[in-house]
Amino acid sequence: MSNEQVQAIEKSIRNAKKAIDIGAAVERLRNNRDFKAVILDGYLEQEAIRLVHVKAAPEFQSPERQAAVMRDIDSIGALSGYLNNLISFSAMASKQLDSDQEELVHLAEEELNNG
Repeated sequence: MSNEQVQAIEKSIRNAKKAIDIGAAVERLRNNRDFKAVILDGYLEQEAIRLVHVKAAPEFQSPERQAAVMRDIDSIGALSGYLNNLISFSAMASKQLDSDQEELVHLAEEELNNG
């Protein structure tokens, strides 16, 4: 077992734990009543619906206003995607953490058997 291998695995474990912590934080936010009311229901849902209606409104048909509405719609999609990606990365990190921990055990067993 090389020291470099162990260090690389330990770094991967630290990074995985950080991603898992961020995923847990997002889940706590999603379960927070205020966050749910303001961000999930308010911004990501109700504001998106409002913007779709605004986009179709006759007074918002100029290229500048359409661009502004699309920018706002894109920002909603970006935030939603960001939160979803954090959850996905957390799930992947959890699997990676398990794998890394198993690899450390395997390397330690090899070390014991070899010397």
